[in-house]
Amino acid sequence: MTNEWLSDARKIPDDVMSYIRKIAVRAVVEFGWSPECVYKIFGISRSCLYDWLSSFRRGGYEALETRLPPGAEPLITREMDVWLKWVVLSRTPSDYGYDTALWTCGILAALLAREFGVEVIGATVNAHLKKLELSYQVPRYRASEQDPVEIERFLNDTFPRVKRYAEKRGAEIAFEDEAGVHLDAHAGRTWGARGETPEVIATDKRGKFNVLSIVTPEGNLQFSLKAGNIDSDTYIGQKGRGSSFCLSITPPSTAQRRCASSIVPIVTGSAFTSFPAMRPSTTRPNSFGERSRTTVSVDNPSKTRPTSRND
Repeated sequence: MTNEWLSDARKIPDDVMSYIRKIAVRAVVEFGWSPECVYKIFGISRSCLYDWLSSFRRGGYEALETRLPPGAEPLITREMDVWLKWVVLSRTPSDYGYDTALWTCGILAALLAREFGVEVIGATVNAHLKKLELSYQVPRYRASEQDPVEIERFLNDTFPRVKRYAEKRGAEIAFEDEAGVHLDAHAGRTWGARGETPEVIATDKRGKFNVLSIVTPEGNLQFSLKAGNIDSDTYIGQKGRGSSFCLSITPPSTAQRRCASSIVPIVTGSAFTSFPAMRPSTTRPNSFGERSRTTVSVDNPSKTRPTSRND
């Protein structure tokens, strides 16, 4: 409530005004207050209160709700709403000649003009999408080259054999990957005074560190940093720590191929296999009885991979 409401009832919000009408009418009808007292307390005119009482006698408390003007007929009809939802959920802009796979309200507005001859702005489309229970999101990307058949083969055949092989060797299964971290890469947020952007001292030099890491389903992590390139010697040294059976998240590199052929004679209990380039996400339960989002793909067996279904 603001002081302006006391001097100008036109500034009272519609939902609040509906509540005031009901309180005033209830005071007269149910509690027996005189209309003269009620209209003076609420600061309204005598005729205004009697209009409310007349509306109540005709339609009850529902008749005291604020009636908003209907406005113009919407340009986007129910049929267009159905089409909008179908397009957003089952098509991409590239299907209509655009060079992007991400929907924007501007593109959808242009398609409405093309398909239905209706000219609307992006804000109008935005309002309709929200009413259709759609939201603007960061998508999850999936490689177009992935093969669902090979994915099923890996999940139902290859990985169970990998697990049996690791158990036979007394090793734990770990997932490995390499990444480059640039010195001038900045991410994250911090707190500061409102309206004043915080300043953080950081280097502006070019360069990067290469990170090599492995992680187990239990959350055990091993990693190493190197300023130069990760060669096969570095790779073998990292994979030689502890006893683990490594599953590569990335397509096999030269260092990984050398590691696959030479790490077994060097370190007892360690082995290596890898996946090719396409590695779709999966939320299927893994072999540890948990739901996992680890990105995996079809197998590319190395020399250390089990060769029999019955190992």
